[in-house]
Amino acid sequence: MAGIADVFTESERTNWLKAWLAIDIAKSGLEKFVETEATTLHGNIYNAILSSGAVACVDCHTANLLKCPSRGICNKRGAQSQCTSMHDSPLKQPRPCSANVCNRVRDEIENQHKFSNPSWKNTSANHWSSSPWHIAKAYFPPDGYTETSSVQDTDFNGIISFMMNCKHFNNTFSFPIAPGKPHPPCLLTKAREFCRTVRHSSTFKVTDTDLHDIFITLISLLTDTQCLAHDVDAREAVRKLAKLQTNVLKLTTEEIINYENFCKDIGRGAKVEWFNFDGESIWNKIEQDQKLCDAEEEELVLNMNTVTLVTRTQWHALSSKEDAQYMTMPVSHVFIHHTVMSECVSQREGAIEMRKIQHLHQDINRWADIGYNFVIGQDGSVYMGRGWDRVGAHTLGWNNKSISFAFTGNFTEKQPTDDALKALDAALVLGVKLGKLTPDFKLHGHRDARPTESPGQKLYDLIRKHEHYEPIGPNIVTFSPKSRV
Repeated sequence: MAGIADVFTESERTNWLKAWLAIDIAKSGLEKFVETEATTLHGNIYNAILSSGAVACVDCHTANLLKCPSRGICNKRGAQSQCTSMHDSPLKQPRPCSANVCNRVRDEIENQHKFSNPSWKNTSANHWSSSPWHIAKAYFPPDGYTETSSVQDTDFNGIISFMMNCKHFNNTFSFPIAPGKPHPPCLLTKAREFCRTVRHSSTFKVTDTDLHDIFITLISLLTDTQCLAHDVDAREAVRKLAKLQTNVLKLTTEEIINYENFCKDIGRGAKVEWFNFDGESIWNKIEQDQKLCDAEEEELVLNMNTVTLVTRTQWHALSSKEDAQYMTMPVSHVFIHHTVMSECVSQREGAIEMRKIQHLHQDINRWADIGYNFVIGQDGSVYMGRGWDRVGAHTLGWNNKSISFAFTGNFTEKQPTDDALKALDAALVLGVKLGKLTPDFKLHGHRDARPTESPGQKLYDLIRKHEHYEPIGPNIVTFSPKSRV
């Protein structure tokens, strides 16, 4: 079946297109949330100022509220020169607000800016009282946003900058909003960096590794446990991102037109012959290739909904200590382990346990990250370790060609819960649908490949009854020092 991956003959250009589509999908998932927060910020500012009986003002221009010269805004040089940028007419000279309102709003906008440096050129003071977005624009990058009037016509970079630069968002997310590399990492910073990289790529190429990181970052942001995990638009965006990642995505005609206009814009003056195939627009080709089988799409979504996935951000994972290594997908082997630690019957317990396992693997075993690809709690939650694509550190000799699932608990004398076993089956079905596992994958216990009791006798007995179980024969080479990372 044809898909987005068939549009370009070069995989890294396909990746670039998918990266840009992913960023736009993520923006759609953030719009309602950010718009609501902008309205809350606007209300907080005006409610405090108008509580004394003052009346909102619509007569002031932004220039009236700023001294001349103002750094980065005015081009006045010396007492005798004239400002021809911000203060370029008699109506736009510095003066106090007649209602003593706009100057106080200005002060509060500046107080709310993390760097006390609002982008005054973006915003119009005469719209402040009626338009929350005109206040939000003061936290955007300084150029390119004078004509934007709503969250819908603001780009991803503007939306992310609003959240990063405005103190209103300081305690909104489960991660600290900070530049650099804090722990846990700031997903807003990572998302903005990816956006800039994709937007300004001169080759229109994105590597497989970068594309994987883009999807992980955007999905982690949209599933943030503190503010977005239950947001309807964010969840819809996550669903679309998963479909895009596996080439199961339909684009509306409006979306195709929007992307075509964007590509025409960034392609001006550049060699972009790859935008055409024998005179045919790539967007015509995409539209043809997006005629996907509804039954297959619905089946994938159904399978995704049966897995309760807890992301690394949600369990507050630390970053890997080394650059990730990726497997060639799909793989044909799955190994089952048990942790011989707490069983975890809630996501709260599971998050604590995941951090303990990561500490054990990183600090005691000296591995780059938690060794397992996934961990299954006894409540049926599936915790993301290294995920589908990254090489794990779980079964020596097999790490670069298999996926591991570890059940929380000790199953030497007892069986896992039905919820946990059902979660494994659902995850395996999803792995096949996502193209991560071959349809005829082989299921093994850890002890099939290594001298260990794992995954415990009771769990191993169940695994041996699974339709995909296959023992590892004595002629299979299972040991390779290079496999452990």
